[in-house]
Formats: sequence, C-alpha cells, structure tokens
Amino acid sequence: MTLTQDTPPLENGNRLTRMEFERRYHTMPDVKKANLIERILYIAPPVRQCQMSKEPI
Repeated sequence: MTLTQDTPPLENGNRLTRMEFERRYHTMPDVKKANLIERILYIAPPVRQCQMSKEPI
C-alpha cells in the first residue's frame, strides 16, 4: 500500500481509531515509530546523529 490522495498522512496530534491508525501507518514506510494512546497519535521525531569532536575537552 502507498500513500494516495484518499489517505492523509499521519501527523502528531491526529485523533484516530485503531483501525484508521493501522491503515495509514501501513501506507507510510518512512514512519519508524508511532504510538496511538487514547486515540491521540504520537510520532517520534527522526533521530539525529551528532558529530563527535576528535579534540579532548
């Protein structure tokens, strides 16, 4: 399944049923972690890699 005009993207704060959440989640392979808690959607922000300095502090 892919995202279509009929399937709006998941966004933080959406209020969804479990069935609607699962339907949209499966159309968005780029979303790695999303939780539906009491019908409110929470999506984790993308993880950033920080560059470590080679100089000692």
